[in-house]
Amino acid sequence: MLELIDWGRSNQAPGSAIEFTQAMEILWNLLENGSRHAIQSQLSTMDCVDSLHQCLLKLLSYDVSTGHPSPHTLSTSTRELRNDMVVLLSLHVQHCPNAPYVETGLLQTLIMLCSSPEIPEQPTGAARFTPDNSHEDFELKKLLLNTLHAFLDIPAAVLLLSHLPLLPSLLYYVTPVQPVSSGTGRTANRLAWSSEQG
Repeated sequence: MLELIDWGRSNQAPGSAIEFTQAMEILWNLLENGSRHAIQSQLSTMDCVDSLHQCLLKLLSYDVSTGHPSPHTLSTSTRELRNDMVVLLSLHVQHCPNAPYVETGLLQTLIMLCSSPEIPEQPTGAARFTPDNSHEDFELKKLLLNTLHAFLDIPAAVLLLSHLPLLPSLLYYVTPVQPVSSGTGRTANRLAWSSEQG
């Protein structure tokens, strides 16, 4: 577990993908099976949340399987680790709602990842996510939405969610409804689903 936290703070790769995965599993088990009071006191610190944030940022641009920076072509194993990290963050939000997610920039990063590439105007320096047609990238988008849903019980997070471009990015996939004739000479709007929603 310390390797996960240390890697988030350092400029180096973890010892191996296996060690990184084991560190994530330890933290995951701690969140699911540990004492709620102990979890909240130990894992709600600024250092812990910031380290988790930095780990996520590295997994977006660093290929754990090769040990080299690779912002455009991540291996399948790195994409799976990245997705596991988002699930871990979702568990963290559920168990530590008072942690400094807004203050560390983690919530903003999650929102920007969820809204890119649909919203091309992202703030300078914001985390970018350029998905391809891989199953893991599609899964990441779904996991990000589920993780953002976990923030809805946190007032400061709701405020940030309402001010950043999450909703417009979701509306990007909704096709306009075409008016149809109802046979009475009037036109009526009918609910239409896009192929992505079906």
